[in-house]
This record gives sequence, structure tokens and C-alpha cells, in this order.
Amino acid sequence: MPAVTRDRYTAAINAITAAITSHRLPEPAAATGRNLAAALCGCKVPRRIRAAPRTLAAGAITCELCDHAFTVAPRTADQGERETAR
Repeated sequence: MPAVTRDRYTAAINAITAAITSHRLPEPAAATGRNLAAALCGCKVPRRIRAAPRTLAAGAITCELCDHAFTVAPRTADQGERETAR
């Protein structure tokens, strides 16, 4: 930016900066991890979706191909170890 332009608009830029800062909303907290559960349908080769446990508990989500509800896959011992190591 040319010095002449910067000098001409310094007061306006400072006023805008102060106004934005004093009215800024708090930043949302960053997500700390995945809270989505893997759910599988009853197809021969199961389809997988990921959804929040609360969403899955609210009612059945049904696969249109096999007409079975998606259910949370049971955790295996090695899955727990991997997540603990993260």
C-alpha cells in the first residue's frame, strides 16, 4: 500500500479495527476428538455410516437396501488400544 494511502486512511482503519475487536463474538472451541460411532447395516457387505451416539439412540436409521437398522459395531480389543494411543 502506498504511504500516501496508508496515511490518509490510518484513522479510519484504526476506528474499524477497534469496533471489530470490541464487538467480536468468542471463537468456538476446537473439537477435541471424534464423537461419531460407526454403525453397520445388515447387508451381506455391510454399509457403514458414522453418527453421534445420541442420534443413533433417538431412533432407527434404516438401510433401504436390506431394510435393517444401522447398529453400532462392537468394539474389538485392538480398537481400544489404538484410540488410547492417540
